[in-house]
Amino acid sequence: MTPRPRTLLLILALGFAASNIVLALIPPSLSFWDEQVYNYASELILHGESCPGVSLAVGASTLPIAVPCNYEHTPLVKLMGALTLYSFGNLEKVTPSGSLAMRIESLFSLRLVQFVMGALSIPLLYSIARSLTKNTRLALLSALFLCLDPLYALFSRTDYLDIPMLFFGLCAYATYFGENRLPRGSAYAISGVFLGLSFLCKETGLALVAPLLIYHVLFGQAPRRRRFLDVVVVLVSLATVSIVGLQLYDTFAATPFSTFADQIEYMFQYSNQLICPNLCNFPGPNPWYFLLTYNYWMVEVSYNPVLLWSAIIWVPVGAILMERAIRKREQLDGESRLLVFSLLLFAVTMTENELLYLAGRIVWVWYFLPAVPALALGEAYLVTRLALPVWLRILLGAAVVGGYFAAYFIGPAMLMYD
Repeated sequence: MTPRPRTLLLILALGFAASNIVLALIPPSLSFWDEQVYNYASELILHGESCPGVSLAVGASTLPIAVPCNYEHTPLVKLMGALTLYSFGNLEKVTPSGSLAMRIESLFSLRLVQFVMGALSIPLLYSIARSLTKNTRLALLSALFLCLDPLYALFSRTDYLDIPMLFFGLCAYATYFGENRLPRGSAYAISGVFLGLSFLCKETGLALVAPLLIYHVLFGQAPRRRRFLDVVVVLVSLATVSIVGLQLYDTFAATPFSTFADQIEYMFQYSNQLICPNLCNFPGPNPWYFLLTYNYWMVEVSYNPVLLWSAIIWVPVGAILMERAIRKREQLDGESRLLVFSLLLFAVTMTENELLYLAGRIVWVWYFLPAVPALALGEAYLVTRLALPVWLRILLGAAVVGGYFAAYFIGPAMLMYD
């Protein structure tokens, strides 16, 4: 008897969460400096403390500096961290320069949001693929390939802001593509709400907006004039949630910002400090460099090189489908739509990082996380093509699994922090 898709998804999500919890708690320590920063910011919120305004140069000619409250990022993940600390009764307070070692229950509570949202993103990707294609096998493979990306797994057990940001972005996409199950027109407003929550997790969540809006304008099911109105609805919902959320935080957390606009200004000023004099002397990120060159930096985009290399095949196919559909104004079938959306998500993420690099901005590996679901969707599309020989489809799928384990044994040292 073949297991039901929901059963398989439950096994995937629970297995993913359980493996992450085990790896995250051995040993009981914070792996990265940023975790310590976000941890301390959550503790300050929990204890009702804020950072003085004199540390911030908002609106002044001098550049702002980082403060323990981590005002340079939006607050939602740190607020959720404070809530889990309180729920688990972990009220001890540490200094930001203290030891990375901590009690297991404190570490678990701080990372609980990432454990949960990382696991829940798996059925979300399934829902996106299933809504678009009605192909259960393709949807299940998309969910499996997301599990089998070590970069995604690493940050699903790390107290960073990016997995919650991506989770709410996938919620927006799942809502949009499942709109036929919602009251007419409400999917766009709800998608905007989720995108606003993604922004409140981390301001770079705004990059998740463009793929959805571009897709809707070019390939949406509504009449062309109606599509632009839908875009306005999404943007208004996004702006409302973002503004209200930031303003509530600034008001009730007693931040030094009078309005949400002051904090956004501070974020931009702080971000502008992360500029390197000589393009950081990094070899990338250049999408073509990553795809065509085998070395440490290339693998770092996803930590599973097979998922990344498959983009050499499905990205051109998706681009051809998009160009043909736009030129001939033809309707794409569901699986082609999924491929085109994957292309948009991948292209926007890589383009954003390329522009940041060309501007001399420091680009960290977790900036590539939004591209990982696109890689999983694209690879799933490949291995379900009936035109390919069965042996080749099996080989492609096995290579993804092999790439996952190879990353841990011979891949970048970053994974060894676990």
